[in-house]
Amino acid sequence: MSIPVTKKKSLTLTKMLAKTITLIVMLTLLFSLTLMLPNSANAASKECEVYKKIKPGMTVIEAAKLIYGKTYKKHLKKEYGVTTFSKRPFYRDISKTGKNYEFGFYTHDQKSKSMYSHKIGLGLFTKKENKELYVGWKAYSPENPSAKKFYNGKKPKYGMTISQVDKSLSGKGLGVFDHLYSEDLTKFGYVDNNGKNVYPDKSSWIYYQAKSHSGKIDYYMFFNYDYKKKTYIYAKQ
Repeated sequence: MSIPVTKKKSLTLTKMLAKTITLIVMLTLLFSLTLMLPNSANAASKECEVYKKIKPGMTVIEAAKLIYGKTYKKHLKKEYGVTTFSKRPFYRDISKTGKNYEFGFYTHDQKSKSMYSHKIGLGLFTKKENKELYVGWKAYSPENPSAKKFYNGKKPKYGMTISQVDKSLSGKGLGVFDHLYSEDLTKFGYVDNNGKNVYPDKSSWIYYQAKSHSGKIDYYMFFNYDYKKKTYIYAKQ
């Protein structure tokens, strides 16, 4: 009479073990994905999530929906034949060859340590022979970037990978970055000063602040993403 009860217990334990293994695998995959991203855990916020969702090539309307939600239409207007944001732009260039706007969103608090005025920046461009504005580049600046110290006798050198610089700094990771920038103008094309159509390569940058071991020297480090090596390299901007 006790055999059926034993089988039920065995089946329950088997199911529990299977669920536990599945959970461990899922957590391992999530951890692996996190390691592939820049160290921005402390920079995570609602605005950061919006930044991640905005992609180069999106129209102004698609970007506005992510930034403003259901009220996005109230924040748009028609100007010079294109739909653009109704707020004042940081920069505007209207020419025969195309149109270019730059906007900032989510103003930083006065207590913010960031050297930038807004958390999100967008560069909008018209494609060749197309009047609609598209996202060409995007940038994100967290509220409070950190500035870790280098170990005694250590300093950054151009050509170092981001992991090599990390090993020269105290603590784990480089801390919270100061600025994240991603640009893809490969599908836009614009006319340069020589009258040639230019299609620049896509690029990504991440900036960090750091201090010397003594604290007397401030470093503002620019890391350019190497798409072949799949890592950030310390470089001159």
